[in-house]
Amino acid sequence: MSTINDPVYRISAGPSKFDLMMSIFGEKPVLEFTFDGPTDTTNPLHSAICVQTIKIRILTVSREDGSGESWNFEGKISGNDQPVKGYYHTRNRRGHLSFPANKTDVHEVTFGGNIIFGFSGFLCLKGNYIAMLNKDQGTMMVLGQNAVIRGDSKGYVPSGHKNGQLVTVVGFKMPFHRGESDCIVKVISDDGKFGSVKPSNLEVIK
Repeated sequence: MSTINDPVYRISAGPSKFDLMMSIFGEKPVLEFTFDGPTDTTNPLHSAICVQTIKIRILTVSREDGSGESWNFEGKISGNDQPVKGYYHTRNRRGHLSFPANKTDVHEVTFGGNIIFGFSGFLCLKGNYIAMLNKDQGTMMVLGQNAVIRGDSKGYVPSGHKNGQLVTVVGFKMPFHRGESDCIVKVISDDGKFGSVKPSNLEVIK
């Protein structure tokens, strides 16, 4: 579980210095960056679940220092205009990026008075559940967090994952809605197995 911070994601691959400069002059307006997960999993405003490649329309580039290889940039994701900003080093092609969100778009959706293993509701951003709230502890479980599967007293895990297996939180479901149970956390393991578990089946890795 965690508190809210700025969402920052690692860039593991990206364009050359030439391509970055050409983007400013409109010669290559859309560039590809690969990011491989959050540097900090404590912010639910955006989730990078697996390695992903995104296309960014670069709007501004500025020097981060005097090396000529270190840059700050701003842009928008090609196709949906989601704002993006970040830092990128053109020599090692590494950096980080974030997806700024209008925090007024984030609102709470309760479980209709139900408390599920200490959790009372979700944070919702543009129609998507992005975090699950435990107000008594002042914590939350967020998209992109890593956790270890914990079975019940008999070792049973409803998703079919193995006790002790490492998984990543990839989604949430409203409990007891349209036939759903209290297995409201969607997870995926490193071997690609999807499933839904109870919050009590997860030991979050801090």
